[in-house]
Amino acid sequence: FYEQEIAIRERAGLPPFGRLAALIVSAKDAATAEAHTRALARVAHDLPPSPRYRVAAPGAWPEQHEIALLGPAEAPIALIRGRYRFRLLAKGPRSADMQAFLRDMLAAGPKERGGVRVQVDVDPQNFS
Repeated sequence: FYEQEIAIRERAGLPPFGRLAALIVSAKDAATAEAHTRALARVAHDLPPSPRYRVAAPGAWPEQHEIALLGPAEAPIALIRGRYRFRLLAKGPRSADMQAFLRDMLAAGPKERGGVRVQVDVDPQNFS
């Protein structure tokens, strides 16, 4: 099993061969959670160029050194304890500074207001 799984991860650029970050946005209202997640995605694509990372254009196949943003989409478990959840995935090579990208995106993005929460998990163990 290990040999097969590690080969798949290497081809796909998944950890430990690449970086992955899951951003879960939750709110009591589904429309609010989705709007906040979409706003974060727009901000990510509009970030100024950085020497530490590059973001692939929306809908474009990422270059080898670019961070691809996937989503937004409903989280696999879309409703937990009365909170609706939407997810963005950021996938990039190990050479990209994923922490700097996340820090810049969250700093430039909309602030958590009206009960909106943003959780970030770098190289997540699961996708719930």
